[in-house]
Amino acid sequence: MIKKVKKIKAVPTGNVETVKISIKLGNVIIEGEGLTALEALQSIPVPNKITTKGILTISQGQKKKELLYPIPKLKRLFYPKTQPVIIKWLAMLLK
Repeated sequence: MIKKVKKIKAVPTGNVETVKISIKLGNVIIEGEGLTALEALQSIPVPNKITTKGILTISQGQKKKELLYPIPKLKRLFYPKTQPVIIKWLAMLLK
């Protein structure tokens, strides 16, 4: 028998600061927000085509980090299998 894994959603307790992620591609800014960094990234709409470098900004409360991303790394941000790995690295930068 195969056991099904239940997904647990993040539940806010008290004053929880949300994570905001924005990506600037040329003159277009794409933003997302969530309780965790992964939820914030998944709430960003996937752009049709990525043809320029982008500036990724991640912030949580007073902490803020800006990174310049080349085209291949920006495309990887939207692959479902690489998102948890990239977000883990970005979350470490905020600490």
